[in-house]
Amino acid sequence: MKILILGGRQFLGRHVVDSFLKAGHEVTLFNRAQTNSHLFSHIPNIIGDRYQDLSKIEGQWDVVIDPSGYDPKNLAKVAAALSAKVSHYIFISSVSVYDSNNSVKNRDEKTPIVNTEIDSSSWQPMGKDYGACKFLSERAVDQHFNGTVTHLRPGLIVGPFDSTARFPYWINRIMRGGDILSPPAESIIQFVDARDIADWVVEIAEKKIAGIFNVSGRTQTLGDFLNKAQKLIGSPVHFKFVTEKFLKANDVGCWIELPLWVYQEMDTFVQTNSDLAHSLGFKCRPIEETITDTAKWLQNIELSSLKYTPMSIEREADLLKKLDSSQT
Repeated sequence: MKILILGGRQFLGRHVVDSFLKAGHEVTLFNRAQTNSHLFSHIPNIIGDRYQDLSKIEGQWDVVIDPSGYDPKNLAKVAAALSAKVSHYIFISSVSVYDSNNSVKNRDEKTPIVNTEIDSSSWQPMGKDYGACKFLSERAVDQHFNGTVTHLRPGLIVGPFDSTARFPYWINRIMRGGDILSPPAESIIQFVDARDIADWVVEIAEKKIAGIFNVSGRTQTLGDFLNKAQKLIGSPVHFKFVTEKFLKANDVGCWIELPLWVYQEMDTFVQTNSDLAHSLGFKCRPIEETITDTAKWLQNIELSSLKYTPMSIEREADLLKKLDSSQT
């Protein structure tokens, strides 16, 4: 099959490229070549900006994969430009499209959607309006594309080449060893390996699977995850699990400052049901493989080079002192 990938040089995109190449498909990339420009020089590359250079995309493809779209106005233009050149559009959306104020746990594809009544003249697609813009992007593709459409809604995507520090924070922290400030052990977390999404994208393309699908991993507790990671990494650590009361009293932010974890009143965000995708072939590799491969990749990576700023060494040390003093 002839595959067009919009992006393809960062995290999920590069895994999607790898999966299609391993499966023997003909892949063409369209991107600005500003990130990881050394990658995939052996395959066709169309250098251009999705906002300005859509006219550079000339030819015919069986499938386009879009892991980098988030602006509905742009998605409408992209879908319209590709509708006569591509048979199948696979868009990587997000579980952020679901209403975070909804109390439904184990959210499936029928869960109520976030409020999309936003001012398009001032929306923030990569900020407060991210979920709404992802959903409106889905609709833009549906409205402007004449072929088959698949929307994938992943939760937190993790694994090697992760450009954020959300999953790598914990792996890096365990590698450093010592006392580790940790949210409640019973906290629910959920993530999905980028390579599992990439492999299923290939299957979706080959089988022409259409529709909307959540693609998240199985839920687990933070305590189970951290203990598995420690055993695999082998560093001597002592997890100091603290209460949400302690964390809130010290203004500790969830998800970014202490990644993976969210406050209990927000935990529907990390309880997404992906049974529909699993019934059609989506598979999640063992968590041990994700941990081990991420740790290996992190050996040559500075955490500070990644997006987002998790808890600093100094901040953690200060909180551990406060914890110790409160228990004496």
